[in-house]
Amino acid sequence: MSLFLALFGSLFGCSGVASSPTCSASGVGGGATDSCGTGGSGTGGAAVSPGNVQSIAVGDLAACALLNNKTIKCWGFNSKGQLGNGTTNASSTPVLVSGISNATSIASVGWHACAILSDATVKCWGQNDYQQLGSAVGATSLTPVAVPNVTNATALALGWNHTCALINDGTMMCWGRCSNKQCGTGLSSVTTPPTKVSGVTSVKAISAYDYHTCALLNAGSVQCWGETNLGTTATTVDHDPTTVVDGSQNAIAGITRIDSGLYADYASGTGSLYAWGNNNGGSLGDGTFATSRLTAAAVTGISNPISISGGYAEACAVLQDGTVQCWGENTSGEAGSDPNSYSTLLSPRQVSGIANVAQVSVGEGSACALRSDGNVYCWGNNYNGALGDGTTTNSFVPVHVIGL
Repeated sequence: MSLFLALFGSLFGCSGVASSPTCSASGVGGGATDSCGTGGSGTGGAAVSPGNVQSIAVGDLAACALLNNKTIKCWGFNSKGQLGNGTTNASSTPVLVSGISNATSIASVGWHACAILSDATVKCWGQNDYQQLGSAVGATSLTPVAVPNVTNATALALGWNHTCALINDGTMMCWGRCSNKQCGTGLSSVTTPPTKVSGVTSVKAISAYDYHTCALLNAGSVQCWGETNLGTTATTVDHDPTTVVDGSQNAIAGITRIDSGLYADYASGTGSLYAWGNNNGGSLGDGTFATSRLTAAAVTGISNPISISGGYAEACAVLQDGTVQCWGENTSGEAGSDPNSYSTLLSPRQVSGIANVAQVSVGEGSACALRSDGNVYCWGNNYNGALGDGTTTNSFVPVHVIGL
């Protein structure tokens, strides 16, 4: 757990554990009340003017949004320059990232963020103690710096201290801290400049978190490497890329999207949403607690989501109807439920007060959703303005990010 999540995640004084997968909202918009008896005053379903956001990425108590004009705005915690505006001042409202006017994709985990530019090169900013920004520019960079040797990038995946890029030929490059061989380069030391991942080709999507990385292959299977419960064997450390399997030791197939959290990984296609790994905080979403899983199995009650995102020990999914369900740790309301009633959600539970969602992104202590109208709403821990609503008040119901 991050220092700030540990220090401030208990502000609500929460204690309960929820295991029921059947809780749902009976309304959207202000004052929505769910069938488990909790309510809120969020505005995620209320009518607002169309927004200007294409995609979002949430890190550790900070978040970024890619705007329609190809610029990026970020908000929240900023001790390492992760807001990219040349300062270390936190901001409870979005601020413009310096020097980027042609971004096409963004990613953020921990205290650094990166963007792919229109020429398919990459720039990163924030913490750089393990050269996760791709170059030896010092322990931090308060503004974006170019990542050397990476061209034709199509997607990004960030761990706390390493970064990976998917290249348009289906290969990958990674850099930064590789202590558990999470970079897939065969090296276990700090790796820079970016180096090609060994033995992984025909990749169409990537994900990463602290000490591990995963790739979705064109064939619909998933491979992971580094230090993880990989969903592969009876070991918890598999340095080399290994295919994820189900309980019958068959490779999971038909996968179309993946994401990674600190403790668990997620994959979905036209059927079930799969999870595997450590179940710390109920991050597997299967109704159990603290039972790790070495093979992939279904998350309770979710199939064919349109967006999935894993965070510290919580995760969320957007369903086909545009609603959001979350599960796992909820000490600051980051899983979208009242933490006074539920400090942990062992099964998915609908987030009240938000509808018409196109994308969800989960960080450490907070989560955000991008609605189909281009507006962004966040919930959870609001330390240093992580929710972007101009306040520092925690909220378990979604609040509107202003200034986007």
